[in-house]
Amino acid sequence: MSQIAILFRRERAWAAALVIALTVAIVGAVIMNGQNQFAEAAAASVSIASKTIALQTDADGNVKADVGDTVRVSVNVNNTDGGCNAIGVETYVTADMTAYGGASDQELTCITDNGGTADQFRLDFVIEDAGVIDGIDVAGGDASSAVDVTATDIDDGAGITAASNNMIVAVDTIAPIVTNGNISISGASGTAGAYKIGDTVTATWDGGESGDDEGAEVTAVTVDFSQFGGGSSVSASADGDFNWTASYVISAGAVDTTNRNVTVTATDNASNDTTTADTTNATVDSIAPTVTDGNISISGASGLVGYKIGDTVTATWNNTAGGDNNSDTVASVTVNFTEFGGGAAVVASNSFGTWTATFAIVAGAIDDAGNNVSVTVTDNAGNVTTTSDTTGATVDSIDPIVTAANIAIDDSACTGTTGECIVGDTMKFTWNGSGEGGDGNLDSFEDVSMDLTNFGGDVYATMNDDGEGGDDVAADGVWTVSLTVSEGSIDAAGVSVDGMTVIDNSGNTSNCGASVDTAAIDNNSPTVTNGNISISGASGT
Repeated sequence: MSQIAILFRRERAWAAALVIALTVAIVGAVIMNGQNQFAEAAAASVSIASKTIALQTDADGNVKADVGDTVRVSVNVNNTDGGCNAIGVETYVTADMTAYGGASDQELTCITDNGGTADQFRLDFVIEDAGVIDGIDVAGGDASSAVDVTATDIDDGAGITAASNNMIVAVDTIAPIVTNGNISISGASGTAGAYKIGDTVTATWDGGESGDDEGAEVTAVTVDFSQFGGGSSVSASADGDFNWTASYVISAGAVDTTNRNVTVTATDNASNDTTTADTTNATVDSIAPTVTDGNISISGASGLVGYKIGDTVTATWNNTAGGDNNSDTVASVTVNFTEFGGGAAVVASNSFGTWTATFAIVAGAIDDAGNNVSVTVTDNAGNVTTTSDTTGATVDSIDPIVTAANIAIDDSACTGTTGECIVGDTMKFTWNGSGEGGDGNLDSFEDVSMDLTNFGGDVYATMNDDGEGGDDVAADGVWTVSLTVSEGSIDAAGVSVDGMTVIDNSGNTSNCGASVDTAAIDNNSPTVTNGNISISGASGT
């Protein structure tokens, strides 16, 4: 019998028949490649020899599959029809990857052809869907869901399905829920609710039952405070109700604007994360006003060496273009005059960027040098800067103490018949201004004078404490002036000093009235004129 060898390719059973326009009278069998091409093909036997599923690439280093991780499905298939790469053998293997966010018939690729005995098929599936399943943590890393694997010989349509029940990775591709409504911030103490330097911004996310209800699934939360000048990933801590809290203390920086918000990033136990911004739109001002010593000045001293009682201290801060020139709005300025005896926060007034406050020095207890004002500037958010000037002014707010009781009249050298002081006698007048038995002055004096007009002397008779001019001891605080009684019209007892004036070394002046001590004086000598003198009794020639 003749044999006609015709070479052709076997087509898939489910494909359309190949029509060959060839007419041949065939007697007997047609043998091609040693096979009878018209013989009935025996059905193939297909089985799954083994199967595994494993987390191939774990980018986060956790025990759960996560978005971006690669899951490898490996299947060994037996096919009596031949190896997976053999001509005419169509072994088709699929896996149901819906548990991982994939298709129900994800195709595996033949990796190793072992002639139909344990041929190796593989699928490396990258998880991309961030919301398909939240797997269950099972001891040993197993998951409750299974992946079905189907191996089919296409020619025969004999499919065998086996379920993989030994997964070694759990699946969690659902990111945590973090909603704006459950994010809050607090801690503003500035003007109109603004956050200013020194405020602690506290960000809270409610992940518990009363909020987004993520509970223990969330293992880490960070807060981005960068819009407030803080870190971009500040770790938060949770309380027993899964309220996560983080905080940041605003320091001096460069933020001065509105619509500032935090963002919260919550990460679950499979490293899925969600980042959500709040919409508080807070006002933040971390720029403190600039106040420099060089732009602070004081004026108004009229004393001998500085400021004295009655002087008006005028403090000025220059915030014009030629001064500190703050771009932010200055809400208020106060001046501390305490080193001058004034208030600690005297309100200043503004005139085109020049801020001024004044204080009139009154009698007090200051008598020293190195005194300064300080200027406190508050911006429109409540940030405060305080700067002292360095003028180092001398201030004397202590008046000299002068009392009439410490004025003494020494008439011991007077020679009048009854002890009165008469023309030519020398009287000594003293004032004890010292701390020992006197008025207790500790300051030094520029001028001390006594009104001796009641004794025929000067209205401002200069006194000394130098050990000269009748003064007994130099610098003992006892001031002395001597008077030689001259001819006049006074003839009286109980005459007192009419007062005295003391000026200290700063120019502060004190006066007192009539002395307690008195003396008798008679500087009115008898009048004897020639016309009123006569002689008589002559009897001679």
